[in-house]
Amino acid sequence: MLRVYHEVAHPPLLLASLFTSMKPGARLAVIDHPGRGDDHGINPDVVIPEVERSGFHFVKQYDFTKADQNDYLLLFTKP
Repeated sequence: MLRVYHEVAHPPLLLASLFTSMKPGARLAVIDHPGRGDDHGINPDVVIPEVERSGFHFVKQYDFTKADQNDYLLLFTKP
């Protein structure tokens, strides 16, 4: 998911659908910009627990900077 998580109105519904449609061992990556959710960004400390509650396991966070802004990548796996 590339810079869209902060736009999702009901993350639990989307994540539940993703979880049921993915095979065990599949990976989910969320790339977004830090923020409050209403400013075209969302902090990883909000995203990680939401995704984990849907059944995914958090693997690792990567932080990287692009020319236009700072982004992070969160990697999850389906058990």
